[in-house]
Amino acid sequence: MTKLTIVRETDQEIVFLDYFEDMPVHFTRNKMTGQITVNADDMVRAIGSADSFEEFLATDKGLDFINEWKNEHPNTPFFGGL
Repeated sequence: MTKLTIVRETDQEIVFLDYFEDMPVHFTRNKMTGQITVNADDMVRAIGSADSFEEFLATDKGLDFINEWKNEHPNTPFFGGL
């Protein structure tokens, strides 16, 4: 990763762009909560696992990722929720 660049800013969030091995990866920071999220599609493309997060989840590696998440975070839903 190099230097984060602000791509867009609204009243609610700031969207940043950085590169991982020359692949773009977007991050979003919620101004109210401070929570930072990474664009999952960008992430799986950058690490070479798939062309989209949805495609990644359909692989054995993706299913292992979901199962590992459920084991490590039993009270937190993988999709949605708080």
